[in-house]
Amino acid sequence: MRLGRQIMSIMTIAGAMLGGSPAISTSESSEPIVRIDGEAGGLAGSKMFLAGRFVGLIGDLFTLMEGTHDLSVDIAQGRSLRLVLAVQDSKVRIKEVAQGDPGCYSGPIWKLGSAPSSTVNVDADGVAVITLGRPNFQRSNVSMGCSPSTAGCSYRNANVTVNSTPDRAEIWMNGVKLVPLTNTVLSVPYCPGGDTVKQFLVRLRGRANCTRDVTIPRGPLELSCELQLPKP
Repeated sequence: MRLGRQIMSIMTIAGAMLGGSPAISTSESSEPIVRIDGEAGGLAGSKMFLAGRFVGLIGDLFTLMEGTHDLSVDIAQGRSLRLVLAVQDSKVRIKEVAQGDPGCYSGPIWKLGSAPSSTVNVDADGVAVITLGRPNFQRSNVSMGCSPSTAGCSYRNANVTVNSTPDRAEIWMNGVKLVPLTNTVLSVPYCPGGDTVKQFLVRLRGRANCTRDVTIPRGPLELSCELQLPKP
């Protein structure tokens, strides 16, 4: 198994209950495992989002359920690719590769000249490897401006406990890598007056990652991940 592979298990979240709810833990998945690579490392460091949820970096492994999925690859500086992937009978197929939505971004608008090449091959470990050619983005003379709005928000902090087995795993929140490692208690800012959902990802090299939503302040404000070793 190639060094540094990560499996991203896309989990469903049990309904949160008030008062004394147990920590949420992950379980292994039997869904097909997918890895997306760029030719000659052309997409190195790009973030991947599945239906808006951060699921890891290019080269990570993640699982997909049966059905059709929208996955975006955020390359940088407003350049984004949109992949439509279909999973049927545990087989992965590429339906479309096109320009993605850059989201909230300030800077020049980039246009995709033509869709990059794309192939799907199954490696010796049974992983569906999608290889994307180098995308040809062209800079336009038009710019856009966007910045997240925090108007009228007086932030408060909530303590969120993040544990993993093994410990000393990376913690990402809303697509941003945090400094502390598991096991730890985080002080997480939120806007009062309603529920705020924070998306957490726990990542340890060579083990299965987990993703989890935490609703603040309703809770539960504790998550526990069993980071499994991949199986060939």
